[in-house]
Amino acid sequence: MHEMFDRRIFLVDDHKISNFINRRLIEGCKFSGEVLTYEKPEIALQELEVKKPKLILLDINMPNIDGWKFLELMGATENANIKVIMVTSSTSSMDKMKAREYPQVLDYYVKPLSVAMVKNIIATAFEED
Repeated sequence: MHEMFDRRIFLVDDHKISNFINRRLIEGCKFSGEVLTYEKPEIALQELEVKKPKLILLDINMPNIDGWKFLELMGATENANIKVIMVTSSTSSMDKMKAREYPQVLDYYVKPLSVAMVKNIIATAFEED
C-alpha cells in the first residue's frame, strides 16, 4: 500500500492566485493525493524533509529564493526522488535550457496551465503508481 506522501504535490509559487488555480486544476483532474501550496519557498524547503512530496510544481521568478536557488537548496542526494516540474511565466529559451541541467526537473511548462497540461504532469510524475 502506498503511503500518503507517495501522492503528495507541493505547489511553490509566490503568487497565491497561481497556487489556487493550479490546485483547483489538479483537484479537477481527480488527483487522489494531497496538494500543499507555498507562497514562500523557504517554508516549502523546510517542510521537504518532513512531508516528502513526490512532485513539486515550481515557479522560477520569486523574491528571496528563486526557482534555481530552490533547486540548489533541495540538494541532489537527500531529495533525489522528488520530481520537479517548472511552471513559470518565463518563455526564455535560456531558462528552458537551464532547467534541463537539473536531473530532478522532468519538464517545463509556461503559465497558465491547462487541464491537458495538468493531466500530462500527473501521468508523467505518477506513472509507476
